[in-house]
Amino acid sequence: MKRFITPLVISFLLLFLFSCIEFQTINQPAVSLPNEIITVYITATTEGGAHEPYLGVCLPVGWTISGDSMQCSGGYNEAIHYNDSLSVEQENVSPAEEGYYWWVGKGVADTTAVGLIYGELRIQNDSQMGTFLIDYMLGDSYHSVNYQRNDDHQIEVVEEHTPYGLQVTLEGEYVVISWNEPLNTNELMGYVVYRDEQPLFPGVISDTTFTDLNPLEGIHYYCVSSLDNNYNEYMIPYELHVVFKNLFVSPNGSNSNYGSSFSDALLTLNFAISVISGDASNHVDIFLSPGTYSENTNGEEFPINCKDYIKIIGSGEDETIISGDTQNGVIGMSDLNNISIEGITITNGYGGLSCHNSGLQLKNVTLTNNHGAIGGGIYLYRALNVSITNVAIINNSASGCGGGIYMSSHSNPLIENVIICNNSGWGGGIYCVQSSDPQFINTTIANNSGGGIYIKARSDVFLNNCILSNNPTYEIEFHNLFGGSVTINYSDINGEIFKGISGIVYWLEGNINQNPLFNDAEFPYTLSNGSPCIDEGNPDPIYNDPEDPNNPGYAFYPAMGTIRNDMGAYGGPNTINWIVTDVENDEKENSQTPNEFKLSQNFPNPFNPKTTIQYSIKERTPVELVLYDILGRVVEVLVNEEQDAGYYKVDFIAGNLASGIYLYRLKVGDFIETKKMLLIK
Repeated sequence: MKRFITPLVISFLLLFLFSCIEFQTINQPAVSLPNEIITVYITATTEGGAHEPYLGVCLPVGWTISGDSMQCSGGYNEAIHYNDSLSVEQENVSPAEEGYYWWVGKGVADTTAVGLIYGELRIQNDSQMGTFLIDYMLGDSYHSVNYQRNDDHQIEVVEEHTPYGLQVTLEGEYVVISWNEPLNTNELMGYVVYRDEQPLFPGVISDTTFTDLNPLEGIHYYCVSSLDNNYNEYMIPYELHVVFKNLFVSPNGSNSNYGSSFSDALLTLNFAISVISGDASNHVDIFLSPGTYSENTNGEEFPINCKDYIKIIGSGEDETIISGDTQNGVIGMSDLNNISIEGITITNGYGGLSCHNSGLQLKNVTLTNNHGAIGGGIYLYRALNVSITNVAIINNSASGCGGGIYMSSHSNPLIENVIICNNSGWGGGIYCVQSSDPQFINTTIANNSGGGIYIKARSDVFLNNCILSNNPTYEIEFHNLFGGSVTINYSDINGEIFKGISGIVYWLEGNINQNPLFNDAEFPYTLSNGSPCIDEGNPDPIYNDPEDPNNPGYAFYPAMGTIRNDMGAYGGPNTINWIVTDVENDEKENSQTPNEFKLSQNFPNPFNPKTTIQYSIKERTPVELVLYDILGRVVEVLVNEEQDAGYYKVDFIAGNLASGIYLYRLKVGDFIETKKMLLIK
């Protein structure tokens, strides 16, 4: 199929490439007095474009911009005027909260120059006290870009005798509460610290920090008040804080629970994220029980916006389902550090997962049936520290670019043991633009409508031990503008590469061009016994498949053949972590005789100390169910006998086992399946 690109489309693409406007800094005070005029310093740059740049500021009710203009600096003296004619009732103002207003100013007309710098913005409130969030947006009056909304843009307005800046942190086994002294300390006697409306200390505290040596595990409300010599008390509002490291969430939970275990779980993931906090030395985990998290099942709100240093851990891709509302993305993150997500399915979102300038580790996740304008499954923007491992990206779509993954602006993800199949869009599998340099290791890219990998605008793609097959119109396609390259090593490219006029292909050793012979032309795309991709990956031992502990020299399923690397998603060291999940509805156990051999995910997972493993066998046969540690050593033989056809459950009690990941393996004749479980003590 040929694509015909009109001059109008080419103009749009050039505009998209060359119009780059971004914030450099937004500096504002953290604290304000009522009626005080505060100054915000905003610095931004533009690399030119056909449209006039603008600045949007979203203010709370009662706040105003002082004066008639905001002055440009950096060689441009034209004023940026504002107006209050745009309100939240207008549809295009979303996602501002109700009661907020947009103050929009346009910049200089000379948009071809580099280095447009915005200057000072003076803002005043009308005696309100509390914590307020100011939103900022920068665009080119055509594209909405660089929307910024985070805790750095909060301003706390305090009464002059009231303490502020309350912080509650976990240090070892203790909770440390700290705050800032009032702006006016005349006649100050001291402070009183409260937890859940009860004083934590019988007397007055003179310092601005207090250590709770006997903290209660759970979610609690803290506040601090100041006392003057006349015993007048000035109390800040109560704030919600978590005083332990992890939280547990279940669709059957309640947001009034402590969230300290699955039996006392919170109800929604959004609420758990809102109350938990972590830092570089204290990462926090949120465990999700099996079930569906959606607007209809548990009142989940989308998009789910992550925080720094959190890890979201589901019970398994076929057990924990996060289903969006089709109007918003499912999970998002912007300007964050060290986010980790594993063991879930992300589905039914307007875009599955978006990562803007954040660090992300994605492992054992399925993204399916998500649709977006750009990046149906995953959207990456300036994603410099992203790893995607043992992930299935299937049946997603984009009305524009990147049905499976869209990556832009120096996004350089490491993608290992990933399946990217049956997605659709312009660049159905992967769309790389603006100097994005992904590395694909043991990745299967197949049956994506709109092509396998689309490379554009100086992007360089690296393929090692990969399979690309049956991606119409091309397995790999270069856009004609601004070059780009692909380096291919020990991979099966079963189709054509379209280089255009500027694409460079580095065809290194070990590559083949053959039908990979999948077992099925649909997920999970495992290799058949006769596949030419078995044992044909990179022979370097660092890429070896894991060894089957019962068959030395041979690979651990779903890898095949010997321990030499298999091309595609089921080869290499990470094969041991694969959980091959069928995204179709599981067959109901409503018949006496199963029609297949199947191993299900243990429940609960994570567990302590007891969990249940279920499996089904379709005919009388010897059955072996064995538990291994992560190194492949036998921990316990759970079943070793001949069994009739039927459904079976095995209860396992961990006993004295240490916390960690364990593998359980079902072997029934030629059928072998392995899953993992997580023990937390």
